[in-house]
This record gives sequence, structure tokens and C-alpha cells, in this order.
Amino acid sequence: MSGLAGLLDDVRGRMRRHVDRVAGVAYREGMLYVAGLARGDMGAAFEVVFLENVMLQAATDEWQQAVAEKTASLLARKGWSDVRVVYAMDESDVETIETSLPMTTSADETKRMAHFEAARLLHSEPASFFSALMQASDGGQAVSVLEKERAEALARAFDAAGIALWGISAPEASFHLLCEGRALSWDGCRLPIADGLLDSDDAFHGWDESFSYALYGAILMVKALPVKGRVFPLQRVELSGWAYGRAALAVAAVWLVALLVVSAADAYSWYVARREAEQSAAELALLYGDTQRMEDARAENAWMDAQEQALRQLTDERSPAAAVLVHLGTQNADGVCLDDITLQQGKPVELKGRAVTFDALSSYVQGFERDRAFFPDGPLLRDSTRPDGDEAGTVVFSMELRWGKEQGDADGGT
Repeated sequence: MSGLAGLLDDVRGRMRRHVDRVAGVAYREGMLYVAGLARGDMGAAFEVVFLENVMLQAATDEWQQAVAEKTASLLARKGWSDVRVVYAMDESDVETIETSLPMTTSADETKRMAHFEAARLLHSEPASFFSALMQASDGGQAVSVLEKERAEALARAFDAAGIALWGISAPEASFHLLCEGRALSWDGCRLPIADGLLDSDDAFHGWDESFSYALYGAILMVKALPVKGRVFPLQRVELSGWAYGRAALAVAAVWLVALLVVSAADAYSWYVARREAEQSAAELALLYGDTQRMEDARAENAWMDAQEQALRQLTDERSPAAAVLVHLGTQNADGVCLDDITLQQGKPVELKGRAVTFDALSSYVQGFERDRAFFPDGPLLRDSTRPDGDEAGTVVFSMELRWGKEQGDADGGT
């Protein structure tokens, strides 16, 4: 099975899986048989949940109404008023024709061919009957035909009783379900029986083989068992000929291919647009990063220029003390504390202070060694001792610094 026909079969299969309950009905020899099938918990397989049979004597010309009304009464008593129903007719109510059909690629095509082949052999209009295709005993095909007028009369009776007739079946005389403990069996397959129908010995003992007919159509419609047989879904036959069916199928296939092509083109365009948008976003992110770094560098340079200009202004002012003090503030080291600063015109700067260790003092002195631009002669460490010879005590130091302004003044005075 392939193409559009396969897609339609898949959709129909999904619709069947959405059916949770179905009732089968049969009227035989003055008895009405009603059987209910329902899915188990959590969408499990179908199982038989109830079996009811009652006597029903109906006039020959009113049997459809009597069957529909009694069925509605039994279903309402079970709480199954809104449920799909499949009615089983006697095998004598349908006509079966054995034929040989060519192999096709689709089950739907084979059924259409069988329908029009039956119309040709019966000299009837294709729209005047329902048909069902099944395997014949000799390995060929058999087409069963149900008059549309008879099916519609039965559907009107059920509709008047408030029941939707889903389909009609015609069980073969050889179809008999066997009751084996907790399940009904047929040809190696098993249909479970709900716990509510079982007796104390975990088995069902009230089985009547006539229920096989009632269950037959319901089993076929929901595929509860892999049984092939005669079932007629009550759907209108809208086919006027084999050529029309092929043409409609071809048009539908072309339309589907065109839709797929357009969808693929739209998907590709969307993919290209998305890639372009992602690439543009990445480029913008890189550009933003570069711009941000440039702004940061520009701000840092401006800050350094401002600091240099402020220091230059302080150096050029009449009072050199401010420039020296500001410059001393830029030289510091961890563990060093200044106790006294002596600054006199024309003399070196004298610093006195304490250091926690000689290493800390050394770091402090090296800072002035590197600052030859302001202290061209470097620092002169005059004293660095620990009071009272305490090896673990604070280091007391004193040092001199000759700075540029003071040096210039001294040179100018000589």
C-alpha cells in the first residue's frame, strides 16, 4: 500500500483507534443478542464487557423498528446510550459473487474494481448497493453485495430509536467463537472477557454461540481480531466509474506533491533567512565588542592624561610642597608607615617612618629608585634599625630624597 491511498488508510486506522466502545447486535430465531466491546484501562486491547439476550417477537414488516427500539432499551440500561452499533444480518440477506481481479498497488483500488465488477455481473447500478471484498475458498476474491435500500431502511429505524448505526455485517455460517475460560477464541486468536462476566472459578459459563453473530461486525470494525469478512460501513458510494476514480486519485496526488514542493521551498527560505540573521547577529556582537574596547581604552587614556596634567600643574606652581606631597602619595608599599616628612626650600626631602620588615622597607626604597624622573638622584637611606636590638620588632628608618624642583633651584643658586 502506498501513495495517497496508504495515507487515507492510515487516517482511517487512527480513527478506529479513537473508538473506545462498540456494540454488536444480531436478531435470530425470535431472540435479540447484544454484545458490548470496550477498551481496557490505559488504551489496552478491546474486551467483551457485556452480553445480553432477550426474546423479541416482531412482525415481518416491522422487525427493523422492533430491533432498534429493544436495542436502544438494552444499551440505555447499560449506560451505553451514546455508542456505535454494528448490526449483523443473516448470510442469506447478501449475495456473494466469486471473481478474479488483477493485482493493484492499493487495497482501495482493488475494492473499487470489485465493486464495479459486481455491478457489471449483476447488471445493477454501482450506487444501488454496498459491497465487501473478501478471499474466496479457492484463493481468489469474493464480492458480497448488500442492497442499499435495505441497509438504509435499517439505518432509519435505528436513527429513529436514537442510535447511530455504524455499519452492517453478514457473518459466514462457519464463524463461531469458542469460549475458553477467560477469552473467546477464533482461528488461534483470543478476545478477552472482562472480569465482571467471569464466575467464581475465573471462567465464563453463560456462553451462547449466537453471540458470535452479534460480535462479528463489531470485531471487524475495530479490528479486535485479525478476521477478514463481510462488513458494510454505511457510507455513501460516490464513484461513477473506474476512470473517474483513477483521475481523482491522480489529481489528489499531484496536489499533494505541489503542496510538499511549496512547503519545502518555504522551509528552505526560512532556513536561509535564519542563517543570515544569525550571521548578522554574530557580526554585530563582534563589532559591539570592538567598540566597547575602544571606548574603554579612550576613557583610560583620558584619565591618565588628566592625572599627568594635574601633576604637571602642581609641579609648576610656586609652592613645590604640594607637588612633592602628591608625588609621595603615589609611592607606597605594604607594611610601611611614614611618621614624619620634612620639606624645606633648597633642601632634600627628609622621610622618617617604620616598616614591619626589612623586605617591606626594601620594596619602598626600590619604588623611589625607579622614579628617576622626579627624584633623579634616587633615595638616600640614612638609617634602618630595630630598636633595642629586637630581631622581630619594627624597623625604624630615615631617608632623604633629592627631587627635581629642589635640584633645579639649587643649581640656579650656584
